[in-house]
Amino acid sequence: AQFGGGTGPFDPTLVALAEECFVAAADPADHVLLHGDLHHENVLSAVREPWIVIDPKGVVGPRGYECGTYLRNRLLTEPDPVQVNACRVTQLAETLELSRAEVLRWGVAHNVLSAWWSYDGSEIAGSEAVVCAAFCAQELGMDD
Repeated sequence: AQFGGGTGPFDPTLVALAEECFVAAADPADHVLLHGDLHHENVLSAVREPWIVIDPKGVVGPRGYECGTYLRNRLLTEPDPVQVNACRVTQLAETLELSRAEVLRWGVAHNVLSAWWSYDGSEIAGSEAVVCAAFCAQELGMDD
């Protein structure tokens, strides 16, 4: 209602792609148990294993869902965020055995959702989530 049925300060192309991803995710055929809050601060160096992931939320969804959070974390502190994002996409696609396109679509979807969660009525253009979603959309060959 606040935006008269539109997307307000959010890019309509990014919002439409995010909605498409979430609609496609409604099919439970490919769902698995996910961490639910996978980001850099929840992955720790450990003794019993090289890495341990803490603070699981235990959600069920598509394997690629959590890629978006991981793509975004600390992205804008990197000297070349576009290159870092591209490397992260490649690593996630190879490790999770997903297509680059699927990782990128979840990068858009999850980051648009994150931007909505943190929207407080102020400018969103430079937020890490919006920038990451735009990078992912650009790699997908979409207009920003």
